[in-house]
Amino acid sequence: MPSKMLFSKTFGFLMSSNVLVVIISIFIGAATSRILGVEGRGEFYLFIQIVSLGTIIFSLGIHSAIQYYLSKEIISKDDIASMIILQLIAISIVLFLLQSFLNSFLELTYDMSILILISLLLGISILYLNSVMMTFSEGIKNTSILAPASSAVQLFLFIFLVVVLSDQFQKLSYAIIAFIIGNIFRIIFSFYTVGKFNFNLKKKYLTDFKKLYKFGAASFLANLSVLLLFKLDIFMISSMLGYAELGIYSAAVTLIEMVLLVPTVIGTSLFTHLPTIGSKERITLVRKTLLGVMAMSIFLLIMLSIFGRIIIIILFGGLFIEAIYPLLYLMPGIFFMSLNYCFANYFSGIGRPIITGCIFTIGVLINFILNLYFIPILGILGASIASSIAYFFVTLMFIYALWQFEKINSMELFFFSRKEIIKLQFYIKNKLNFLNDYFKQ
Repeated sequence: MPSKMLFSKTFGFLMSSNVLVVIISIFIGAATSRILGVEGRGEFYLFIQIVSLGTIIFSLGIHSAIQYYLSKEIISKDDIASMIILQLIAISIVLFLLQSFLNSFLELTYDMSILILISLLLGISILYLNSVMMTFSEGIKNTSILAPASSAVQLFLFIFLVVVLSDQFQKLSYAIIAFIIGNIFRIIFSFYTVGKFNFNLKKKYLTDFKKLYKFGAASFLANLSVLLLFKLDIFMISSMLGYAELGIYSAAVTLIEMVLLVPTVIGTSLFTHLPTIGSKERITLVRKTLLGVMAMSIFLLIMLSIFGRIIIIILFGGLFIEAIYPLLYLMPGIFFMSLNYCFANYFSGIGRPIITGCIFTIGVLINFILNLYFIPILGILGASIASSIAYFFVTLMFIYALWQFEKINSMELFFFSRKEIIKLQFYIKNKLNFLNDYFKQ
């Protein structure tokens, strides 16, 4: 199947899946906001972010290496599956040994630390299994089904527990339990999709693990830095302003993440297919996707700026109305961040994740410094401003890196040539003539 068709097929599966995930996530956000209140919503949101960050840290970046080496057919599925099991056993031992340290560092109760450790193992398992599944078409399809299905299980179970048990003091625990069971559901069916494999121990695994860790080291830096860049303000708001302010800010973040839906899917699709196509073809592919991302991001941001206030009231309630202000200040940065997802997956897809890692790490430092300055002065508005500025500088660094390392001129990526403008004008003219003739009839 031609690479263009493969990309379109992958994009279609992932796009439909992510649309459903975002819709269900918004309902989960609305349910937790209305049931847990502002502070409870902030505390639950912080739990999810701790798990997300821990998953990236303890997965060591090898999920990207797994997908890369499987797509290149350098390491077999049987060997990869066996290595995943060994890796999960090793991570479980490390997490068990680090439990007391994590408790004191994060100031957690024993019960909460256990829930976090369980969630971490589940999250890492999903990350590894997705890497295997994303290398074959049936796996991509099933991944697209499992993501919204597990979110739906989480939403249903949370509401069920709240309605049936109706314990005012355990609602946060219900939200966390629902989150864990949703992930268990996803893992069970992911194993079914991966299929049978022969587990064995081979001496060559030491060599293969070195390959995974070497590739994963750069990927680890990239994944950790992009997550910190996008989530750093959340941890700093929690520490400096408390759960209530974080709860309000999380409502803005939940809505603004809708804009990143398209670039996230495109970025994943790019990473899946870039290793298998030539340099000219991938430049053309990246250029078209960037132009598409820009158009879609602008449209969604305009819609959010117009209807953001009423959406917040309808979904989260009047207590979260102040979320409109950080939402507006995040919009310019999210436009640039939508481009950054495509750039990041481009470099990872051609086997140079170290570039992505370095750029995002610099972005994290910029964001950290700006948040230290703006949050004490402007609160959650300051966090929004700091993030937008940091995302803009990351975009500038990616554009420079494309020119420096790939000899790609930014003019080629973001602007139409004269021939393309003529073709576009001709296409629009034909469509307008068709509509005009249709209505005349």
